[in-house]
Amino acid sequence: MLLSRIGRVTLGLIVLALVIIIFVASGVAIQLIFTNGDYRKPLALTVYSLTLAALLLPIQPLLGRCRSESGSGNSDGSECRDHSTAARWPRKRYVCLLGVLWFAAQLTYNTSLLYTSVATNSSLSSSSAIFTFIFSIVILRYPLLRVVPILATLLCVSGVVVTAINQPKPDASSAVRETPLGYVLALGSACCYGVFTCCLKRWVLDEGRMVYVFGMFGVIALIIGVPSVIVCHFTGLEKLVLPTWAQWGAITANAIIGSVVSDYMLSVAVILLSPLVVSLGLAMTIPLSLLADGLILRLHTFKAIYLLGAALVFTAVGLISWDTYRVERKREKATERDSGTEVSTPEERRQEEGVRTPSIQSG
Repeated sequence: MLLSRIGRVTLGLIVLALVIIIFVASGVAIQLIFTNGDYRKPLALTVYSLTLAALLLPIQPLLGRCRSESGSGNSDGSECRDHSTAARWPRKRYVCLLGVLWFAAQLTYNTSLLYTSVATNSSLSSSSAIFTFIFSIVILRYPLLRVVPILATLLCVSGVVVTAINQPKPDASSAVRETPLGYVLALGSACCYGVFTCCLKRWVLDEGRMVYVFGMFGVIALIIGVPSVIVCHFTGLEKLVLPTWAQWGAITANAIIGSVVSDYMLSVAVILLSPLVVSLGLAMTIPLSLLADGLILRLHTFKAIYLLGAALVFTAVGLISWDTYRVERKREKATERDSGTEVSTPEERRQEEGVRTPSIQSG
């Protein structure tokens, strides 16, 4: 990897901040397409949006050429680097499984926007941190019995219950009226995302491969989506209706920015940071979506108790992300001690080597 640890964290935080803004804007756009745009076809919208990710596939060779040229000036150990990076390509069956998980997460999320406000959807979707914690025990082998995650889980469940019981009041004719089905779909999306992030962290070790991975997601969405659209059309679950040019333009713009670009950036942030740090950042969509829904668009009025529920979810995500950061740091230090290749801090390195620490190159 060309980036230092500090550089990776900084880049990851910048990418994550952009993703948060795009996610909230995209959620609002999808809901407006369903209501004001009068195109209530979540399956067709999901398939079309995710299929566009296949456009990323031609970009991968260009990125690979740029990476090789940037490293050509450093010939020492280049052969070893080629062998090590080759091993970082994810296996095809892993990519297929990740693609299915991502399709399920996006479909349930988009469908839930028919039955929940953007603010409620953000609160419920942020509970993915709890699912990430649960699945990280199995997939990433994180420790099981820890007080902070258990407390965070209780807070998150309490926040979800409070949010679900105290539904926001619609203030506009186009405002969505919430139903329990929307809550189930949003939580299902959070569960799929929790599994997805843990598998992504384990199977995809290099953010440089994410263009290829998400390009393949587009192919997988096409393979799964087209038969699904046909089946739903003939069974009456979702009749296939072609959008108008205005609807098509709005859907395409949201698909490119809110799906292809943001999904790729999100996965890069997962690789650069960690699954739960990203979940913590995504919790910022809660106050941002409340601001957009209640103050900017004036679609719903939220009770004080509803805001308390959202705050409980936000606090839970913060606690569980902080705890996971501590666990990962301990594992990194243990790995460094076992390998004997790196010391954690510059001060420790100077004490070990007795020389001045050289500057870290990033590129």
